[in-house]
Amino acid sequence: MLLVQGTGGIPDVVTYLKGRLDIHRRIKKMSQKPSFSLKILEALDNRDLDTFMQHLTEDVEFRFGSDLPVKGYKGVKNSISLFLGDLKKINHSVESEWEVDSTLIVKGMANYHNINGRNVCIPFCDIWTLSTEEKIKSYQIYCDPRPMIHSSQQEE
Repeated sequence: MLLVQGTGGIPDVVTYLKGRLDIHRRIKKMSQKPSFSLKILEALDNRDLDTFMQHLTEDVEFRFGSDLPVKGYKGVKNSISLFLGDLKKINHSVESEWEVDSTLIVKGMANYHNINGRNVCIPFCDIWTLSTEEKIKSYQIYCDPRPMIHSSQQEE
């Protein structure tokens, strides 16, 4: 059932459908150009924080799942440095990505190798809002970290 707010009838349905078509025109599958996301995730995989940070704005807001957001360049660099310190190795693979206006959505798998020798592969979805300079001003990571936590606790 199609529900459209308004007076009802054909004009509201046409307005709704035009809006739906417009969003489909704005969504760009990213396979036709070199991947911006691969550069960023590769920098993380290589533990190259300087290269990673070059892709962020000075006032970036970074949020991992339900954690509180970290704001600003220094805070984000410190948080990521601490996170990487708990890992022996990390590898990301990108399954798909989409761009809608100034938002880039990246879906993939992250393979974490913790310092205890355990490996955990976790699906993730990153949502990045880009500035006019094509730098990330909002970096949101959505994944379920429980497998990493359980893997660490098994060693104790």
